Amino acid sequence: MGSLVKYHLAEVMNLSPEQIYHVTVMPCYDKKLEASREDFYNQQRKTRDVDCVITSSIFIHISALNLKLLKFKYKLYQLLVFQLNWNRC
Repeated sequence: MGSLVKYHLAEVMNLSPEQIYHVTVMPCYDKKLEASREDFYNQQRKTRDVDCVITSSIFIHISALNLKLLKFKYKLYQLLVFQLNWNRC
């Protein structure tokens, strides 16, 4: 499936497969090992069919961290706006 996605997308977008970084979210760690096997490496193009595999638990963890970061940035923005408005008075 990874090769189908990578090479078809490259053809549709008029790019070389090396220019596409294919990331997948998979439910288990075995898929990470499977993606690193030699069977899924294209010798002619010198690229992997799937470049990165992220497990669903890691994806959820990263998403939660990004949400916390967004909330922090928003709070910081609110403080800066408050400070700017306070200085105008």
